[in-house]
Amino acid sequence: MINLKAHAESGTSTVLTNELMPEGVTITQSLIDSAMPELNQTQLGKILTDYYNNCLGGAENWKTINSFKVSAELNTPNGIQTYVSIYKKPNFYKIAISSEETKNIVAFDGNNKWQKQISGEVWSYPKIAPNMHRMIHEPELASYLLYPLQAGKKYHYEGTVRENNTLCHRISLFTEQGYLIDYYLDIESYCIVLIKIIDRLMEFSPTLIKYSDHRLLDGVYFAHKIEFYIDGQWDSTINIKDITTNVGAAEWMFYLNNDSF
Repeated sequence: MINLKAHAESGTSTVLTNELMPEGVTITQSLIDSAMPELNQTQLGKILTDYYNNCLGGAENWKTINSFKVSAELNTPNGIQTYVSIYKKPNFYKIAISSEETKNIVAFDGNNKWQKQISGEVWSYPKIAPNMHRMIHEPELASYLLYPLQAGKKYHYEGTVRENNTLCHRISLFTEQGYLIDYYLDIESYCIVLIKIIDRLMEFSPTLIKYSDHRLLDGVYFAHKIEFYIDGQWDSTINIKDITTNVGAAEWMFYLNNDSF
């Protein structure tokens, strides 16, 4: 579990977005809107830049990735389900989890989260369950390290630690969405191997996410195994079977009134 008090007492200083800029450079709207702007040569700036270049292929490569679709098996204590998700830039997400009896669809349309469920031929709109709140934001968690100059972010570089049998850089991030996130980046590959998250709005419990089996696709390393632990207990594992980049994904696909995936 993440210790909020330990963060408050940490000897590291908070780095605001404007402090990541190279000396003498003025922040402009185009820089704020850049997923991977040029950053200063402080330790944090270098680590973020290495993450962008080594794990995501750099700014020019990332511009060529507009969306991706993930097909996987979701292993839970209740059995194995089919998992399909679609991500579209900048922040559209849709996940469908299916069993023989039901299909749950949860989505974020850039402003609102919603959930639909179908059983037989009947659609319903249940209140979003805590696990769905968590799951819809999982694809977005890694993206919080992008657009580092956007307002509402505060960073800590916490040094190197060993997590999941890997020596990692640890970066803590406070977001305006109410998240406290610890990122653990492999010091060699700079891929994310672990995320610890606390939702201060209490929509879901403290969560640990392990990422492994990273594979290169279109210049980007995608983890093909994602394990979730809630309050220290294993919750589920996503075993990814296929990832397709630049799939057709219109914005209307992520709105509440659409009944198709």
